[in-house]
Amino acid sequence: MKPKPSIPQEEIKNVMKILEAKGMLYYTKTGIYAPTETGLKPILGRGPIRDEIVGYGSKDIVAKSKTEIKIVKDEKVNGSVICVKANKGASELNKELKEALKTSSIVNITIKVDEYEEKIVGYSSPALKIIDDKSIVIRKNDKIDDATISILANKAANDLGKEMKKALKNTNSVVKIIIEVI
Repeated sequence: MKPKPSIPQEEIKNVMKILEAKGMLYYTKTGIYAPTETGLKPILGRGPIRDEIVGYGSKDIVAKSKTEIKIVKDEKVNGSVICVKANKGASELNKELKEALKTSSIVNITIKVDEYEEKIVGYSSPALKIIDDKSIVIRKNDKIDDATISILANKAANDLGKEMKKALKNTNSVVKIIIEVI
């Protein structure tokens, strides 16, 4: 039996730092999230895969959640909702995007309201279900439910800019959310 090669602890730390700097590792309270070669293989060599959701502002929007952003098709608002009357729920996203979201990939989300724009970066996961037909959720943590399309995002509703939140409270505002897997 051949002896297994020994990798110095310092070398492992250096590799982890490099992967983290390139956005390929994300540390959570429960461990480390790392897109795998298997997860990245299906999307390499293709351009970005995207879909767009259109919704509307509401006077009831408060955008105070520290853990998630929620897009809803109805008009029920809680602390994570950023737009109502959306034209799609998670299950209604285009097929190609849903397939890409079920790999380990980087997810870019752009929210546009009037002249304001916010960019969010998160991760997809093979564990995503993407079956909710009434809402879409972007999470700052790694919790997954039927509406979750991105986890470990760098922003939740509370992190959106003051002017963006003000625009989201305007019932005449059209909210565009672009979801892109790279």
